[in-house]
Amino acid sequence: MMYGMDERKLAQALENSKDDSEAWGEPEPQPSASIPSSKGPAVEIGNMEIDAVLCSYAEAVNNQLYLCGGGIDTAMVTPGAPAPYGVNLACGIIITIPWTATNAQHTLLIELLHEDGQPVEVPTGPNTSAPFRVQLTVNVGRPPHLNAGDDQHVSMAANLPGMPLPAIGKYIFRISVDGTPIKSLPFRLLLQPGGQLMAGPAAPGALGLR
Repeated sequence: MMYGMDERKLAQALENSKDDSEAWGEPEPQPSASIPSSKGPAVEIGNMEIDAVLCSYAEAVNNQLYLCGGGIDTAMVTPGAPAPYGVNLACGIIITIPWTATNAQHTLLIELLHEDGQPVEVPTGPNTSAPFRVQLTVNVGRPPHLNAGDDQHVSMAANLPGMPLPAIGKYIFRISVDGTPIKSLPFRLLLQPGGQLMAGPAAPGALGLR
């Protein structure tokens, strides 16, 4: 025995179903959280990440990062050191680049900020100054030995010899990639007990780093 409905009831049911669909609307497309892989199941999309450390000297050779005196976060101003205060610093960086960000140029920017987030201006000439900025670029491809979705790590170094700091206090090195801040490194410039501030050009070798 067969069960069903007559043609008029079937047409009415189909029309009602169409009206309900139009009333609710089509579902919004959602961004995909994975990408297809020819070597296995779908893989998750990663994010750009940065590991960084302040140090006395940094060098990137064959994608390996070499540091001297890593972990600096404080400089001590000795008695008699005039402002601005020249500090020898470097920044060692390892940037993680996800699969989806390969084959494109990315700009890494290091900025120096005051504690309140305002940019620190450093001398650029006898009577000129500008916000402190160091810009690096990176572009990696997709080597054939990588699986789809694999991250890649790139080592980078920025040396900042004699960087003039305008005043005693707290600073922040902010590292951004393509305009998005990702990493912040705090740094303090302190006066040693018994020290006396003086105005004038920085005296070489007057700072002790910790």
